[in-house]
Amino acid sequence: MIGLHTRVSEWLGLGLLQVGALIIVGATQCSYRNRRAIEVADSSPYGDSWIARVMSGLLIIMALFLILYVARQIAALS
Repeated sequence: MIGLHTRVSEWLGLGLLQVGALIIVGATQCSYRNRRAIEVADSSPYGDSWIARVMSGLLIIMALFLILYVARQIAALS
């Protein structure tokens, strides 16, 4: 099993959990903001925050890295 790095997968897994939790918190805040905007009679522009875009991009990058990492580990085990 030379070449297998379980520490990398552990840290990546923790990172994915943290990013996922932050995305859930951000989505909840966005939902509350939109609900308040609907309750108000005035119209307001709709838009998302740059933080949500950065976190989504980070999640995609981490997922792609994890796919490549797992594929490499499976190849090493074969």
